[in-house]
Amino acid sequence: RGYLPAMLGVLQQLESCEDELHECLQAFVQVVDVAPNAFQHSLDKIVPMMLTICRAKDRLLDGTRQMAFEFLVAFTEKRPKTCGKYPNFMQEVVLLCMEFMLEIDDGNDWEDDTHAGYVDVSNYDVGEENIDRFA
Repeated sequence: RGYLPAMLGVLQQLESCEDELHECLQAFVQVVDVAPNAFQHSLDKIVPMMLTICRAKDRLLDGTRQMAFEFLVAFTEKRPKTCGKYPNFMQEVVLLCMEFMLEIDDGNDWEDDTHAGYVDVSNYDVGEENIDRFA
């Protein structure tokens, strides 16, 4: 519990360094998978931060936003009762799923989406998958 404020401070500082922010969010997701209790006493700080990252479509790349979303859904899967106690958590995550699903790519830059055989996952796909996982 004592180290979480420092971790959240690092997240805030990395807002302008997107690659590092993405890596940090990946680490958060890994921690949720193995030790979800590490976050349960700090939901009042971490949930708003993750929601803000998820909704920062004008400032952050989709992959970074998707990773913050993965944190929220993974935590929900690991600690559903804890999430149910957080005010408006369920509504916020469902709304976030809908917001992601409404972000439709225009399809004009499909050639740029493929890099070394890898195709980026659309926000629509992420929203749809997460609503299924959340249900």
